[in-house]
Amino acid sequence: MLTYASYRRRRSNITAPGLVVAFGNSSFEILAGVGVFATLGFLAHQQGIAVADLEGLTGVQLSFITFPTVIAQMPGGQIFGALFFGSLVVAGLTSLISVLQAVSSALQDKFGWHPRGSAVAVGIVSAVLSVIGFGTTTGLFLLDVVDQWSNQLGIVAGAVAMIAASLWFAGRSSELQRHLAAVSTLRPGRGWLILVNVVALLLLSMFVQKTTTLINDGYEGYPGWYLAVFGWGTLAFLLAAALAMPLLRWRRNIARFHVWPTRAQLGLPDHPHDEYEPEGRPR
Repeated sequence: MLTYASYRRRRSNITAPGLVVAFGNSSFEILAGVGVFATLGFLAHQQGIAVADLEGLTGVQLSFITFPTVIAQMPGGQIFGALFFGSLVVAGLTSLISVLQAVSSALQDKFGWHPRGSAVAVGIVSAVLSVIGFGTTTGLFLLDVVDQWSNQLGIVAGAVAMIAASLWFAGRSSELQRHLAAVSTLRPGRGWLILVNVVALLLLSMFVQKTTTLINDGYEGYPGWYLAVFGWGTLAFLLAAALAMPLLRWRRNIARFHVWPTRAQLGLPDHPHDEYEPEGRPR
């Protein structure tokens, strides 16, 4: 959302699309959860065991082992299996484009790369790493471990770090609130700031609990050295990249960056005090 919104030269409505994406995604996941639990319940009943005793409850095994096992027993299983994996391919491609676009856009802003060159570079590097790491007979296990640490820890830590840096340490809450009110149809009030802090605390709690569990119990019975290299190693790589990127020089002086367009870009006179509403938005 941040990447796509940054491509708009004028104002980007943030709150309304954010609500649409959040509620749409959550609604779909609730329906998907009903399907997942129904499938697992059927499989557990068939085997005469509890759902907790099933193998492949989470991670990539759920999609590539558990679900195919159930679909194969359905009437017309071949058709539903093709539809299921076709949906996974479409979901994977669209998610892949979105994720790579975020990385490509960051490199464009940082180093001034051309959009096509940046996309090709990111795509080739990602493809080579994927083929080498995940295209082997043990690639599924590697994908499972890397996905667990990067998604369950890396993304959560990134979200908490962004909120902490901008709101807790930099004290930019009022500035962000005014900006949202100026460019969005739904103007956030003080409740928005409370919700953001509540979400941040929840994410922080989840991060601590998940980290403690992975340290004490490991993950899916994988050897400790394997988790240290590919699990915690993935997290260390992400942290090193996050610390190294700000040290590299930007293509332009970001200290002179202005969130609001200049008066000349708006076509306003030199002293437009009477052209602005109290909150600073152009009429």
